[in-house]
Amino acid sequence: CEVLVVLAAQEDRVSDAVRHQLNILRNSGVSIEPAENVQKNESFGEADAIIDALLGYSLSGSPRDPAASLIRVMNKSGAPVVSNDIPTGIDATTGTVHEPAIRATATVTIALPKTGLLVSDARRLAGDLYLGDISVPPELYLAVLDLPVPAIFAIGQIVKMPDRA
Repeated sequence: CEVLVVLAAQEDRVSDAVRHQLNILRNSGVSIEPAENVQKNESFGEADAIIDALLGYSLSGSPRDPAASLIRVMNKSGAPVVSNDIPTGIDATTGTVHEPAIRATATVTIALPKTGLLVSDARRLAGDLYLGDISVPPELYLAVLDLPVPAIFAIGQIVKMPDRA
């Protein structure tokens, strides 16, 4: 299995935590390329799948380059795209779809569904929606957020959410 990580940020400007993770990837034999290489070729080559983890769930406004260019290339690649938490370009809280936004084949959202994924346009762009367990005890949601959460993960660590849109 060959893995390529496309880095949207300039490597000399990433946090120490990201730099540490990049070193782990390199030591594992993973290739890391700057976004400019993909932008220049306008292609992810023969990618069998793409994992979208460009921007975090705290997106504010439309994605800007290099992320915007990478989104366009991902969308036209023809490869299945799996988004991490929420497709890049969608506001996790409101569901506002910015331009450009990823059209995911599937999205794995972590712990609880992001409220923005319940909005029809956002839900449609998320593709098949899965919920991934990161071992947050239901009691914590109740104690901190006053949010009663059922035992969602009693059936498994990854749960397919029902289609809503």
